[in-house]
Amino acid sequence: MNINWCVYPIRTDNYSSLNKKCGNKQAEKDNSAAYKKEISSAKVSADLFSAYNGIRAKADAKQNIPQKIQAELAERSSSLYREFDEHIKEATAQIEEEFGDLETKDKITGRAKSELSILKKIERKYKDGALKSTDINECREAIGDAYGTRIQMKNLTKEQAEQIISQYNVSYDEFTAFMNNDKSKLSIDKTDFLETAKNEILEKLKETQSQEVADRLVEAIKSGKIVITELNNYGSELSSYFTTKQLHQIIDAYYEKTATPLTIVTSQDLTNDSSGIKFDENNVENYKVNTDTSRAVKKSGYTSAQMNVIHTFSDGKTGNGEFQIRGIKVNDLADAEHIPYDIRKGKITKEDIEKIDKYKKYEEIYNIIKNMEDKTYKKYNKFLSDTYRAMRLQELGIEVETPNIYSFFDENEIPGEAFKILSIDGLVKINKKN
Repeated sequence: MNINWCVYPIRTDNYSSLNKKCGNKQAEKDNSAAYKKEISSAKVSADLFSAYNGIRAKADAKQNIPQKIQAELAERSSSLYREFDEHIKEATAQIEEEFGDLETKDKITGRAKSELSILKKIERKYKDGALKSTDINECREAIGDAYGTRIQMKNLTKEQAEQIISQYNVSYDEFTAFMNNDKSKLSIDKTDFLETAKNEILEKLKETQSQEVADRLVEAIKSGKIVITELNNYGSELSSYFTTKQLHQIIDAYYEKTATPLTIVTSQDLTNDSSGIKFDENNVENYKVNTDTSRAVKKSGYTSAQMNVIHTFSDGKTGNGEFQIRGIKVNDLADAEHIPYDIRKGKITKEDIEKIDKYKKYEEIYNIIKNMEDKTYKKYNKFLSDTYRAMRLQELGIEVETPNIYSFFDENEIPGEAFKILSIDGLVKINKKN
């Protein structure tokens, strides 16, 4: 079959369009050799062809995206990346203006979504039918996290944790032993008490770490300086960042500003409002939240508070952003643990690794994850989930042991050399490679 289309060459590093397009010239291409010849005539390197053809081969194999559409999506990703990159400093400055002076803040960072990530997302949405055309405005709207901003909060000190725990007539060592599941050091009465008081103590610790950020967020929502459309409080009741009380403060602020319910993804029970009255969807004044608990606790234990936000820039343009709130311990793990998930779900493919320089760093872990049996992968997720739990407790000033990956698997269940790659340090090292 012959397809007439215009070639849009792209770079191998970030898929930016070359300044020179093929103009009105149309070419018939019915195999990769003919395509390569056409690219060569435009004086594009063989490496460029290899990278682009790798993406194209994957799309062709799934028979989802015509070649011309593929090239147009690549062109859109290039234009959008330039736009996002141009505005990311202003997006970060907006967050800095609201939260920059907080004592509990460690640092604020920002990043524009990379060109390759934009391309892969709009490709995926086009295949799924969520993206109906290659219109630049529709493609822009499809990128919900064009501007990624993040606050990293400081850890609580041991002294801060001790002060809170002592209010419950429990020593720091007793609470630490309980959270380490070492109940041999505790009396039966003390164990029974902590079984009932544990959640309340943890809520107090979490509030001490994040209340300053929550208060400032509430102020920014009320003033309209931060516009949120959804809040995801990922994690269990133990590991999530916002407490139930803080979520109600945010719900009330959002409703006061918009008079509409806020959608929140959380594991916490929000069936009652902040005054204890049960939410009633038939009572508009009382119905202030749409709660989704099904997506809150990930199998890997992924933990982060993050919001979909809309940035408005000084030039009048607007853009979709993702504003994250995390602690120092969890941050590197949360950035890196998407790697095995993406491999398992087919978001990182063998073709990507073979054809795209940026993805070659995934080669070793790709083979390990892809060859892993389901029961073994389930154990690996348990290791990640337990590590998130430990790191959150460490952020709250509780001295608990970080899980050892070797203890989660039977002998010879995975190759010995794989442990180093699958460890937290291994994941973080892979993620930070250029």
